[in-house]
Amino acid sequence: MTNLVSLRALSSVDIDMLIRWFSAPHVARWWDVQPEAARREKYEARLRPTTPVDVFIIEAQGKPVGMLQAMYGAVAGAESDCGIDILIGDEDALGRGYASAAIAYFVEHTELHRHSISRFVADPDVANIASTRTFERAGFAATSLP
Repeated sequence: MTNLVSLRALSSVDIDMLIRWFSAPHVARWWDVQPEAARREKYEARLRPTTPVDVFIIEAQGKPVGMLQAMYGAVAGAESDCGIDILIGDEDALGRGYASAAIAYFVEHTELHRHSISRFVADPDVANIASTRTFERAGFAATSLP
């Protein structure tokens, strides 16, 4: 399943595409609403090596289809945690298993991790059944944390 996709680091040439994805109705429904300039600034800042967040473009058959971001340390919860957010921005790529494949790929490929990680966490909106199932297909288990 994991060879269905590849991940590459976000680059400055990807920012416009990422902004378009966040504006797509199927994505905007589940992500916080931000003005385009604020979102652009946020993701341009994530290109810097000092940010606690790594952003990857998900590619399927060489074509960008989505984004996975990994948040480390206190940003994710505990110091050795890695929080994962994901979106499939290309509407034609929905329902093809790319998101769960990207999550599994990231978890398995430790060379992509910036830190030693003891736990991967995600917090999809409980109403977003598709996202919850995506994480379950990638091997995550639903839990409640205090």
